[in-house]
Amino acid sequence: METQDRRRYPRRDLSRAISLVEGDKILTHGWTQNISQCGVYFVAPLSDRVPSGIPVKVRLGSHKQSRGSYILQTVTGEAIIVRLEDLPRRTGHKGIALEFCEQLAVE
Repeated sequence: METQDRRRYPRRDLSRAISLVEGDKILTHGWTQNISQCGVYFVAPLSDRVPSGIPVKVRLGSHKQSRGSYILQTVTGEAIIVRLEDLPRRTGHKGIALEFCEQLAVE
């Protein structure tokens, strides 16, 4: 008997930026447990970067828990995931506003 896949949501096309609203649930890369604490899920390659000048907000994950990745959300609701080393400073997951450098490819 096959074990049911723990992922509850289908993967989304990442060729363009995905707009999200609070409560949206989208599959992420492997940290479902951390993500379930927040209402917003997002799928993105860890290599994607966030460009400077875009105001973003940390939605979830800390540098200790997520082991190098953060999910950020722009003020327009667009979700972005970045690597820890791309962050200007350590932020934790308290919703600290940041300004940054390179968003997901827009359609």
